[in-house]
Amino acid sequence: MYSLINFKSALAAIVLYIFYRIIISKLTSFRNAQKAKALGCEPAYMQPNQLPFGIDHLLVSINAVKDGTFLTVIEDFFVDLGGRHTFSTSVLGGIETLTVEPTNIQAMLATQFEDFDLGDRRRGTMDPFLGSGIFTQDGKKWQHSRAMLRPQFVREQVSDLVTEEEHVQNLFCVLPTSSTDGWTAEVDLQPLFFNLTLDAASQFLLGESTYSQLTDPTSDKRVADFAKCFDAGTRGLSKKFSYGPFSTLLHPTGWKAAVSTCHNFIDDVISKRLENMDRKKIFGESEDERNRYVFLEALAQETRDVLELRSQILNILLAGRDTTAATLGWTFFQLVRHPEVYQKLRKIILREFGTYSECVPHKDITFQKLKSCSYLQHTLSETLRLFPVVPWNNRVANKDTSLPTGGGPDGKSKIFVPKGGQISYSVHVMQRRKDLWGEDAAEFKPERWEGRKMGWDFIPFNGGPRICLGQQYAITEASYVIVRLLQRFDDMANMDPSLQPRYEMGLTVCPSEVKVKMHEA
Repeated sequence: MYSLINFKSALAAIVLYIFYRIIISKLTSFRNAQKAKALGCEPAYMQPNQLPFGIDHLLVSINAVKDGTFLTVIEDFFVDLGGRHTFSTSVLGGIETLTVEPTNIQAMLATQFEDFDLGDRRRGTMDPFLGSGIFTQDGKKWQHSRAMLRPQFVREQVSDLVTEEEHVQNLFCVLPTSSTDGWTAEVDLQPLFFNLTLDAASQFLLGESTYSQLTDPTSDKRVADFAKCFDAGTRGLSKKFSYGPFSTLLHPTGWKAAVSTCHNFIDDVISKRLENMDRKKIFGESEDERNRYVFLEALAQETRDVLELRSQILNILLAGRDTTAATLGWTFFQLVRHPEVYQKLRKIILREFGTYSECVPHKDITFQKLKSCSYLQHTLSETLRLFPVVPWNNRVANKDTSLPTGGGPDGKSKIFVPKGGQISYSVHVMQRRKDLWGEDAAEFKPERWEGRKMGWDFIPFNGGPRICLGQQYAITEASYVIVRLLQRFDDMANMDPSLQPRYEMGLTVCPSEVKVKMHEA
């Protein structure tokens, strides 16, 4: 009898709670409608649902992430709208707005920057691994981080290519060619690029490389463990985001242990660097130490708080490593499928930088020459147009506000965004719109960049105050690696029968495979 009473009480409480939520939702909708009317806004098109709470669309998205077709599904969503570039959808009872309209994205990232934040969910999901750093912060904390980090990405730092050559040579060590025909074995370039950029980024940031490209990376097992656990940490973050509203509560198996290993390693490196800085103040520094830039030591001039240093290092390491690796992966994914572009680019590279045997890297390949090689930069821009490494992003309104377009029957009226409202935007879809890029928007054509000026329809590194600080670092490193690979290899064969991309969804997006054979010049 007592159990029955408890059951009835619990059931009544659940019913009352549901009723309460419905009433609150109705009142909120009414108030928001009044505010929207006062601002001259009209609602965006609402995507119809087949199942309650948008469960059907949620399931489609989850399955698409698993099979690597998420971005294709998002493209199809917008194609089905017949020319609309902004729509709203119901997600577990809440409303989320999606847009691929440059003016809306410009508003969120620049002209109405103060109205939008990253949001609590993003911070709550990423903080346990990355800590409070530039990619998780809002407001004054973000402003402080930006001011502290900006000086570390001046040209003198990002244009130092001497250390990059060491890591490129290690890449060549895992690309041996046959003595009989000059071809490499079949190889997947994407994991090699991740190892290369981890080695380069760790040396730039920490002053010591992980050397993950080498078969026997290091006698220090902790360094090898860090490289492995850093990968596990970033993959785990991607999985956590797929948990939706539960992303701050649920953790993939082994994720906490991987995070702990990363934190311990970075903390140890920081402690040693701080001790070394103190030693140099007393005993002076060698010529090699004076000439070698270490990001961590420069940052430690601003703060000696180990937790803050660790957080900023992990934030920048994630971006600096993954962005460049994914860009290289997509570039060679396209080049092997467009041999005419490969040969044209190689011819220009040999003319500008010399052959592999003739080239003296630190003299013949400079920051300015890489930047001035137009067709090389056009190739990278076209790769980043079709395959931006962060194709999907979002913002959360920190006050009642609006966006310039997307509402009403014609989709051209302002739309209301209530405080706490989430706006997602896809650079991937926007940069493939035929009305912006022409009927050949889906085709890989570096030549389209001849004489074209960049605007808000092309923002692979974001835009506005939060534009990527490491943009020039990523482009410079990618340019250097491409030049050296095309100097060394005069041909490349595609070993993947599929011409269509398969997306490896993570915090950045890379091709699931780049299977090729390469012929030594």
